[in-house]
Amino acid sequence: MKIGAFLLGTVAVMAMAPAAALAERGSSGHLNIIYWQAPSTLNPYLSGGTKEVESASLVLESMARFDNTGTMVPWLATEIPTVENGGVAGDLTSITWTIGDGIT
Repeated sequence: MKIGAFLLGTVAVMAMAPAAALAERGSSGHLNIIYWQAPSTLNPYLSGGTKEVESASLVLESMARFDNTGTMVPWLATEIPTVENGGVAGDLTSITWTIGDGIT
């Protein structure tokens, strides 16, 4: 009889497991980013470590990023400035970024 109760209990626990998996992750609005060591700064320009760059990306967005091939792609900007599109001055002394709609 004890083995039957044990098996019935095991089946009941396993039947409840998928319900826990359906819980909405992040529904509380709380986010944990866990690294082996805490970031030392939120300024990615002062550190080249992955933990600082990824932590800073939560509060500091860049105008452009790099894709998997190393090509620069616009992020907050509408296009990458070049001499051809007028974003980089002909004398190479200034760069003009055009920010996308809805970004303040």
